[in-house]
Amino acid sequence: MSGEEQFDKLVSELNSGDLIKAVLAAHRLSDLKDERAIPHLICAIMGGNSMLHTDAARALGTFGKPAIAMLAEILEDHDARAAHEAAKALVEIGNRESLPALCKIALGNWDPAIRIPATHVLGEIRDISAVPTLFAIMDLEREREGRPAITMRDVELGEQSQTALNSLTLIANDHPYELAAYLGKAETSFENKKSILPLLGTYCRKAPKELLGCLANNDKGFKLIAANSILAIADPSSLDSMLELFEAHKEGKERDDLRLLNVSAHFVGRIKGLQAFSYFAGHLDKPGCTFKNSILAGISEFDPSPSDLRPLQREITRLLSVDGEGREGARRDAWDMERIYSKWLSRLKLKCNLEHTGLQEPPRRFRTPPKALRRHNFAEQRKLAIGGAGR
Repeated sequence: MSGEEQFDKLVSELNSGDLIKAVLAAHRLSDLKDERAIPHLICAIMGGNSMLHTDAARALGTFGKPAIAMLAEILEDHDARAAHEAAKALVEIGNRESLPALCKIALGNWDPAIRIPATHVLGEIRDISAVPTLFAIMDLEREREGRPAITMRDVELGEQSQTALNSLTLIANDHPYELAAYLGKAETSFENKKSILPLLGTYCRKAPKELLGCLANNDKGFKLIAANSILAIADPSSLDSMLELFEAHKEGKERDDLRLLNVSAHFVGRIKGLQAFSYFAGHLDKPGCTFKNSILAGISEFDPSPSDLRPLQREITRLLSVDGEGREGARRDAWDMERIYSKWLSRLKLKCNLEHTGLQEPPRRFRTPPKALRRHNFAEQRKLAIGGAGR
């Protein structure tokens, strides 16, 4: 049978009204990948046999780009049942050309079994143009917070919002700096800006200017998330901004002020290393320093050489004794110094292990011989152990 005859036979079986033959024909037409089958499968979706709809939609999903235009048309202009099957086919296709239709499905009033997978596919495509749709999904949930759940859509929205955040994570992996641009857009809600800050800290190699601009925000909680992201990136070009943050909050008394001091001190200690000691020592040398723990957090990020360990420890111990807080204060300072010293030592050991991995294995002559060789030379080894090498 020629290809043309086979195609005509499958089309006739698809329209025969026999469910078993029609389902098998739909699957075989999807295997042929003949684009002439697309209109026939569309008719099967819009036909009266509901048992065939799912198989026809699945078959259309295998055609990819050629089927998108017709499926999008059904999505807009036909009854809910046919649109439902078209939406499933578009989710199955899930490529860049189907992105506009998928955005409509993700935001539309569809069955959660379609809407949530569509939201996931938006992340799998990894196109930055899907970000406004994902933001809109998360905003929709926040608008419903505090309201009683009235419809199934309200119940399922929490799961879709989490799926939208997961999709944003996938997009941030490929387009972190394009995602950072949304921090400077007025239409991006404050909560959505909060949600993308940790993603920038994970995937950016250099701190974007939009992220550094968040340090000027009046909301201390928002500023703290931004500072933690900058600390995760550890970009030396952000040093001036983090020093300004440290200076701005060193007189603050609130808990968020202390957290911001801790993060900025960690960053300064990690980036500048021992060069930051004089900066931190200038604060510790003043009696009544209220942010001693933050400074010690920055000092713990140092990476001293073996010859610098003891002198540095003595100098910090001297600086800690300036306040003279009594026996309890001295005990607490000693514990802090021990904790910092152990961090330095563990970091130094790790560096030595990385630089001298060849020394981790014993030389060849000291390795344990194979079992058979040990048995063969047992008598010689016993003589050597009893009588020494001279006998």
